[in-house]
This record gives sequence, C-alpha cells and structure tokens, in this order.
Amino acid sequence: MSIDVLSLGSFPQATNDELARRFAVTHRVHQPAPQELSDELRSRIRAIATEANRGASRALIEALPNLE
Repeated sequence: MSIDVLSLGSFPQATNDELARRFAVTHRVHQPAPQELSDELRSRIRAIATEANRGASRALIEALPNLE
C-alpha cells in the first residue's frame, strides 16, 4: 500500500517522477485551503512535499489528521 503525499509547488520533472514512483501523489501548484480537499483525501494524506521557500500553512497541517 502506497503512502499518500500532498505535493505543493513546482518541482523539477525528475523530482515529480521520483515522488510518483515511490508514493501516491496528489499535486497542487498552489497551496489549497483545507476545505478544498475532500474529507477522504485529507484522511489519506500522510506526508507533504513542498518547495523549501513555501512550506505548508498551519491550517493545512492541522487539517491533515494522519500526517507523520
């Protein structure tokens, strides 16, 4: 079973390819408001991949109950 990862931002294609090889990736260029993600998706996400200069908001982190 693959780990669900929320990918935020613009990454080099090689990075996107490697993330997709290792994980079940949901990608957004811009950080979504928590309510823009379905309850089902929020419950599956266990990790967030972000660009170094962006990060993830506290609200988004708090809305993802299964982050590790």
